[in-house]
Amino acid sequence: MFAKTARQGLAETGLALIAAAAVCAAAGAFHMLAMSRAYGVICGVGRDGAPHCAACSASVVLLAAGLAAWACALARPAQRA
Repeated sequence: MFAKTARQGLAETGLALIAAAAVCAAAGAFHMLAMSRAYGVICGVGRDGAPHCAACSASVVLLAAGLAAWACALARPAQRA
């Protein structure tokens, strides 16, 4: 019973992390649009080498964490000998 509950919790955590990644990606896209309109470049490129904003980096990290949580939730439990 506990294993099923833990796996369900991991799956829900993964879903929440992937949803947070989508929110950060949307914020990053908005930031890139604002930067391109104001300065003519997006974050991460340009002659000044403007770094990526935190939303860009966070979206990648949150997506990776969400996928890792799903992988753990979907993994088969080890068989006891």
